[in-house]
Amino acid sequence: MIPNVINQDGFALPKSAPNPERCLRILEEIKTDSALYDTFMYGVKGYNYELEGEKIIAPAPGTEGAVYDPASIGWAMRTEPLIRTSATEWEGFAPLMTEIKELAVDNKFGPAVLDQTEVSAELAAVTQVAQQYGTPLNIGLVEDVDAAIEQYRKALTDAGIDALVSEIKTQMLEYYTEKGIS
Repeated sequence: MIPNVINQDGFALPKSAPNPERCLRILEEIKTDSALYDTFMYGVKGYNYELEGEKIIAPAPGTEGAVYDPASIGWAMRTEPLIRTSATEWEGFAPLMTEIKELAVDNKFGPAVLDQTEVSAELAAVTQVAQQYGTPLNIGLVEDVDAAIEQYRKALTDAGIDALVSEIKTQMLEYYTEKGIS
């Protein structure tokens, strides 16, 4: 198991936001105040959820409340110390997760980022070829698979895949040397 990188599930404020400091202030409040966090993540107490000690029951018993789902933004807002455990969670889950987390190792390749300066045209062309030829192959929309693969390979070559792969290899070898990875 590899622990998540620091920017996993992160999100950003647009540069054009008129009051970014206000947005950050609201995010900070939600991620540090347990009552706000509970409302954001679980909904209205007594309707969407109820607490049984420190554990959550959703929806709240005796109500017609629906389980509140903050959808995709909820994951980015996760704050480990404020996450509530479900009252119905298997007792062995927390110990199992602790055991798994002890096996975690750092992802030594996670921080490597391609400098696209020298290969931006090739990267754009290869991406386009992958969408044009790779996607139909991957989802089974081609009649003659062998011919489609051959056409895809030729289009990748014409798009500059060899230069792109060479640049990636060069940069990764530099990264390995810098980080002492063998």
